[in-house]
Amino acid sequence: MKIKKYSELTRLKKLLHKKNLSYRALARQIPMSTDALNNKLNGYSVFKSNEVEQLVQILKLRPEEINFYFFPSCCVTQQNEQK
Repeated sequence: MKIKKYSELTRLKKLLHKKNLSYRALARQIPMSTDALNNKLNGYSVFKSNEVEQLVQILKLRPEEINFYFFPSCCVTQQNEQK
């Protein structure tokens, strides 16, 4: 049985669905195996910085969106600090 080490990246998964981008198609572009991408999106392993950079380019994310999709706990902290 796998144990999650990190938060599931639900926002990123929703974005992939919205862009109609399958895990298989995205994994080919990075490149990595579909299983590895699935494990990273579901919190069983973590994205390396170069993989995040590639995903940002592929998904055409703006710099201010990176934390929202890849580091959701940071967004909560930032929102709490702004209050």
